[in-house]
Amino acid sequence: MTTNSIFQIGMKSFASLLFSETNLLEKEFKYGLKNVFDEDSIKINSTLNSLNKFDQFHEGMLKFSSLPNLLHYEDRNSMAFSIESRVPLLDHRLVEFAFSLPMEYKIQNGYTKWILRQAMQDFLPEKVYSRKDKIGFVTPGEVKWLRNDLWHLLNTDFSLIPGIKKQKANQLKEQFLKGDNSNGKIIWRLANMQKMA
Repeated sequence: MTTNSIFQIGMKSFASLLFSETNLLEKEFKYGLKNVFDEDSIKINSTLNSLNKFDQFHEGMLKFSSLPNLLHYEDRNSMAFSIESRVPLLDHRLVEFAFSLPMEYKIQNGYTKWILRQAMQDFLPEKVYSRKDKIGFVTPGEVKWLRNDLWHLLNTDFSLIPGIKKQKANQLKEQFLKGDNSNGKIIWRLANMQKMA
């Protein structure tokens, strides 16, 4: 783990003490996309602030951030190949049960999914059971795609995206076209939002 990533984790942890999950999601959206969107377009209406911090985080992931995105792509990918996929761990009874559990059943000594790990301990290899890192499905990368086969996605001024600051978005795009890869992920997202608009 790099010094920069440790610093980022520390800053996010500190911010979570100061702000509600709703505020954190709004700030992450705003600053994660380099202020490309108008302030009024970044409002999350939720009841998260009525929960404790731990449950705020999990409900935010369930309703607004990670899970909706993952399900969106899972659905598109499965339908593209006419596959009827299922996500059994999202059965509403299991989700409701998981939310009702006290925190120590969910995370313990740095181990997430504690109750699930305990239930599966006799069935999983020790290496899997005791693993703390989580690795997603790695793709070739947005920059590689935009600099090769999908370069045509950059032939746009991002004008169709609701709430966009067109000048700021085009400024980031021009920097990318001049060889600056630092905002490649943002440019990739904007190009896809434009394509879907």
